[in-house]
Amino acid sequence: MFKILISDLEKKLNKKIKRNFSVVGWDTSSKCGVCFGKTNNIYLEVDHTFFEYDTSDHQKMYSQMYHDFGSLLTDEKLSIIEQVYVAFNPNVALLLARMGSLIMAQCIAKKIPFQFLSAISARANLGIKTKKDKDGNKIPKGHTKEVVANWLKEELGFEIDQNDIADALVLVLNGLCEDTIYTKKAKTKKKSKKLFSKGLIGYEIFNREISHINPEAIKKFTRKK
Repeated sequence: MFKILISDLEKKLNKKIKRNFSVVGWDTSSKCGVCFGKTNNIYLEVDHTFFEYDTSDHQKMYSQMYHDFGSLLTDEKLSIIEQVYVAFNPNVALLLARMGSLIMAQCIAKKIPFQFLSAISARANLGIKTKKDKDGNKIPKGHTKEVVANWLKEELGFEIDQNDIADALVLVLNGLCEDTIYTKKAKTKKKSKKLFSKGLIGYEIFNREISHINPEAIKKFTRKK
């Protein structure tokens, strides 16, 4: 367990931190990192734990996960589950999605509010850069968690013995920030005017849209009544 003055954390993150609040963050994977953050009026206290599962027997594994996740939740005010990133192996995406569903089920059963947030968004919200290092060199694939853990140590003084805890802590910090947005607004598509319907020319619409250009030239396209 480690702690930090909320005033110091706010200066380093340039964000307002919720007082008297508690958050649990879940980095879902076969090596599952779970982090807890709790604030009073002065300090943030952080604790964490770590689970590693054998994926050879799915029924046994998911049953154990459900039990473990339920045993960790108590009276937290918010639970943040890492959103699944589906660009990789689909079997891995299914595993992570099911883990998230088990956590969500336990949150619902214990009446704990929950949110989903991707690791990419959570890191970006805190200003953590994982594409290039300080010298502008591209960070090799598979070293992202290490970069995040180093950032937490260098910027906030959080010592982490397992890199899989890093993103769980980042989720907790997001949950404590007052300005975190969990759901992005969907982009609205502009409605386009359709000039064709069921494979036939919409004569009246077509005539109305371009008649100002050359009325005489399009008379032959107008449907005879």
